[in-house]
Amino acid sequence: MQKLLLPLILSCILCLPVSGFLYGFVKCPDCSFSLGGILGRFFIGAVHAVLAVLQMGVIWDNEGGTSSTNIWPLTIGVFVVLFIVIFWRMNRNSLKR
Repeated sequence: MQKLLLPLILSCILCLPVSGFLYGFVKCPDCSFSLGGILGRFFIGAVHAVLAVLQMGVIWDNEGGTSSTNIWPLTIGVFVVLFIVIFWRMNRNSLKR
């Protein structure tokens, strides 16, 4: 039970910022595919990571805030992936000792 508790807590804490970053990175409307576009995508991803936490997973689509996107399905998927990766890494490290 204790082996599951730490990955569960870390996944809960990290799932919203990571899913917000992924949403912002993929859905950047004005980013091109050059080097400047990649830096712009990282910046928009960082902004959406903060917005996802502040708005609990319902991110604005435009500056006026008239429409929004619910990223909770993405957040649940990110939670499951993070939980599996953290749990696997912790068990792999404990088996080496």
